[in-house]
Amino acid sequence: MDSLDFTKAPPEFQDIKWASDILLVTLASGWLVCYFFTIRTAFCDRTCWMPLLPLSCNVAWELVFVTLYPPPGSPILGFWLLVNLGVIYAALRFAPIRAQNSAVERHYLPVLFVLAAGFWAWGHLALIKQLKPLPAFYYGGMACQLMTSAAALSGLVVQGSTQGASYTIW
Repeated sequence: MDSLDFTKAPPEFQDIKWASDILLVTLASGWLVCYFFTIRTAFCDRTCWMPLLPLSCNVAWELVFVTLYPPPGSPILGFWLLVNLGVIYAALRFAPIRAQNSAVERHYLPVLFVLAAGFWAWGHLALIKQLKPLPAFYYGGMACQLMTSAAALSGLVVQGSTQGASYTIW
């Protein structure tokens, strides 16, 4: 992902690179705070709002871009992945409580989650092959964000409450 090497950017961009850096740090910090509060809220409410399918897509995106195609000089993805493991634990821990009527979901949820993450990782790798790593990084991340937002909003409408959702996500 050589395209993330900002030393090759035009001089006009170099003059305002500080603004880009501030936005990047703000974005990265915001997601870390959101992840921490999601974990905290899940354990306080004993339920987790995080939809598992978008979560599996997000963790697959993080795994692909942490292990196979890491952006240069950006360890934040590794931090996101580590903290996201706590979100995954909370989601898997409290999801069976909501799925009391479905024995399959209750017993095989971790296996289904791993299979879904594998499917999404395969999809992210196909996107990389089609578009090259940098566009796939952005488009894949955007797809994960849109899926998470849509699923969270749908869950809010269906549940009629924000129980289990951190206020930082809204």
